[in-house]
Amino acid sequence: MSSLFGNRSRENLQNVHPFLVEILEAAVGISRVDFSIIEGQRTIERAQMLFDTGRSKLNPAEGEYSRHIRQLPDGTPDEQSGLVYAVDIAAFHVDPAIRQKIIWDEQTLCYLAGLIVGLGDIAYTETGADYRVRWGGNWNLNGVILHDQSFDDYGHFEMYRAYQ
Repeated sequence: MSSLFGNRSRENLQNVHPFLVEILEAAVGISRVDFSIIEGQRTIERAQMLFDTGRSKLNPAEGEYSRHIRQLPDGTPDEQSGLVYAVDIAAFHVDPAIRQKIIWDEQTLCYLAGLIVGLGDIAYTETGADYRVRWGGNWNLNGVILHDQSFDDYGHFEMYRAYQ
């Protein structure tokens, strides 16, 4: 199957776990809103910079590693053979006249979250995969969105072990 993502998104999907890539490919194929992968793999240095500027809650200097960092399934960083378990996306405006405009509104990202998390749940149920997909608008996985989070990251999606 050929990718519906553009070159930049495909590049940003390098080293991302195949389960998450498959979910994102399925989502972009059926979504009414086009989206792009703006970040997949992240270096420890970039993760530290994001923490230092308040754009991440995980501090690599204290051994807290983002799922964007190449790692083994147990979370141990491994920049040589590890995989990336998280991506950040951006949605494009649906109006062709301003198509290149990236939109960050809650409604659009909630729509995409429902689609991506739902496809992840279907894949988990139908294939017996070890992973599910968590969205940065529902970190605690309770289904209550936008109201009970200490840190909102609506464009963020990551894999987590289903038995965690």
